[in-house]
Amino acid sequence: MDYGQDANPSALLRLVKEHRKLGLSSAKAALLLLAAFLVASFLFTGVGNARSLRNFAQQAPNVISFLTRSAFESPEITWAQVTSTITEKLQQKIQTRLEKARRYHESLSNSIHLQNPTTPRLLFLQGSGGRLGNFLFCTASLIGIARRNQYTPIYLINDERTTLFTGLNIEILNRTDALRLTRQTTLPEISEKGAAIYSDYIADFPLQHGNQSVILSGFLQSFKYFHAFRDEIRTALTFTEAILTQAVQSINDSLNALHGENNGAMYRRVPRLVGIHVRRGDITAADDLKNFGFLGATIHYVMNTIRLVRRLHRNSGTVFLVVTDDVDYCLNVLQLRTFKDVAVVSSKDNPPAVDLAVLSLTETVIMTVGTFGWWGGYLSESEEVYYYRKWPKKKSRLAKLVERRDYFLPTWHGWV
Repeated sequence: MDYGQDANPSALLRLVKEHRKLGLSSAKAALLLLAAFLVASFLFTGVGNARSLRNFAQQAPNVISFLTRSAFESPEITWAQVTSTITEKLQQKIQTRLEKARRYHESLSNSIHLQNPTTPRLLFLQGSGGRLGNFLFCTASLIGIARRNQYTPIYLINDERTTLFTGLNIEILNRTDALRLTRQTTLPEISEKGAAIYSDYIADFPLQHGNQSVILSGFLQSFKYFHAFRDEIRTALTFTEAILTQAVQSINDSLNALHGENNGAMYRRVPRLVGIHVRRGDITAADDLKNFGFLGATIHYVMNTIRLVRRLHRNSGTVFLVVTDDVDYCLNVLQLRTFKDVAVVSSKDNPPAVDLAVLSLTETVIMTVGTFGWWGGYLSESEEVYYYRKWPKKKSRLAKLVERRDYFLPTWHGWV
């Protein structure tokens, strides 16, 4: 009998593929088949058989490559399994974040020494006008500037948004108590040059004011005020368990809504979660804001970034989760309902904090304009963040208040 023909590597390759169809895809099974192939090629054919050796040399790379892929590739899974896996990973992620935030909050409680301080060095935040994104910039800058100068951050505002975060632990005082505690007759106020322009005189205020306690005012929308303490900022601004749980449920519901579009499809990998924030609302409707320099991102930008991210992650696949203040625009103008991998998460039932928490849980963030999307990117664990490069409108009054290199992180990607 010619064992060289019976142990033909091509036949073995076909056999392995048939077993793959039956579910034989584990690393152990693939390695066992590789061992069988080597034994068949060398022991049964005979080392001296020239034809068998040539046959082995020709087919070995193909078989070994296939078996190696079999050892490390995940088996095919259904969309329902994809949804379940993503939800489970997100639940693990939020528990990790919450545990870290709780430890941080407790450590601050143990270190706060406002009772009878000998030499108080307090940095006050007077206000944080605007929506959630503006509040986050003011709070992050307060923490960052205080840490930089070894001051204690204090609120002079009683803002209910402070209750949205597990790690946030900043004491709230009124002005009378602040003056009594600091033993000062006045509290100097430091104002900014522009909403998104970094200023050294703010970051290093003790150079001008000595050890006095002072008040920060303005929008303070530059990452440079706090980015050196990013881990602490992200920990402090970890949303509450209730908000994060609702965010995961919203993501799960959105993935389930895509089930009909993906029913019957099989996947080798769990797709990458991509968050998209589409800001419309007042900046596209109010003439005074448009004249000031606000503008929404174009349809061209949104679709271009979706295509780009799809292409970059074509091996793993992508799922896009859209949060927006204009659901009708996203469904009917952008026509996102026509894509099998895009779901609109936002609804009238979701408060802004839940939508922002959704963005923070994604692996890539596509922002359009506004501080809300900015914080979706910053609170996420990804450096793959895209922004609309044509914001703000050139030569507008708003453009004079924004220094792009102070506002956008250098690792983020401007796109049009």
